[in-house]
Amino acid sequence: GYTSDGALFVGNHRTATGIYRSLGAGQPLAPAPGFPGTEGYSILVTPDDVIYVSTVVHGIQRSVDRGDSWENVNAGLPATSCFSLTLGSGGYLFAAIPGAGVYRTVDPVACVLEADRNGDRRVDLSDLAILLADYGCAAGLGGCTGDVDLDGDTDLGDLSWLLGQFGFECD
Repeated sequence: GYTSDGALFVGNHRTATGIYRSLGAGQPLAPAPGFPGTEGYSILVTPDDVIYVSTVVHGIQRSVDRGDSWENVNAGLPATSCFSLTLGSGGYLFAAIPGAGVYRTVDPVACVLEADRNGDRRVDLSDLAILLADYGCAAGLGGCTGDVDLDGDTDLGDLSWLLGQFGFECD
């Protein structure tokens, strides 16, 4: 995963020490300081640069300082083994726990505005203008800029979703 300033995080399967990071601009990969364990399976970087890493022995680890320090965030999980993480709609973190299923955080871990079409972390008139300019597009998945609900076209469903988030912004 990448942070917004270009730091790169790379996991491994118990063949080296923990996870590796490069602080960007051609810097070499080096072990992330203080990361527990010898593996990092799934790496997720939220839009506000919080890093989550799944591990087999130490469950889910979180860093809020670009990987300088790590904390365990396994509260509510039935086991400390986690193979996969994803950020879902609304900013909820989903974790795949072997033999136990998929778990979702009680509260969102990130501000996610699906209707933010221009990436400025708020839903406003400029996003509405992008959607309206693209209205009627039916290019398939990934082909329509205004396709908020990811169904392959820009239509009334997208406009409804955008209006539902209109005025929201991430700090």
